[in-house]
Amino acid sequence: DPAFLDQMLDRSQSRKDYHPYQSPGCVQVGDQVHRLVSLEEKKQRTCQFCKAMGVKRGSGSSVVTRHKCDICNIAICVGKKKRSCFLMYHQQLQAALESSSK
Repeated sequence: DPAFLDQMLDRSQSRKDYHPYQSPGCVQVGDQVHRLVSLEEKKQRTCQFCKAMGVKRGSGSSVVTRHKCDICNIAICVGKKKRSCFLMYHQQLQAALESSSK
């Protein structure tokens, strides 16, 4: 849900320093294990985390991916080069869940 994603994101981070370099294929958030899976029929979709953070490719076009989270059902980068949106998104999701349970 893009509205939830906007609420959850920490927009104080700069575009250039929000990406760690490695992303695991699965992450536990709360009591669920979120897994990175391929999109159906190998189609490409815009990475929703890059879109929310305002990250573009060198050409100025949107960052695309062939992967999604199986639980959240959002298109999200794998983490091969600089982007590790899968990990960053789920770290922020976990932090949001922890702060809402206090």
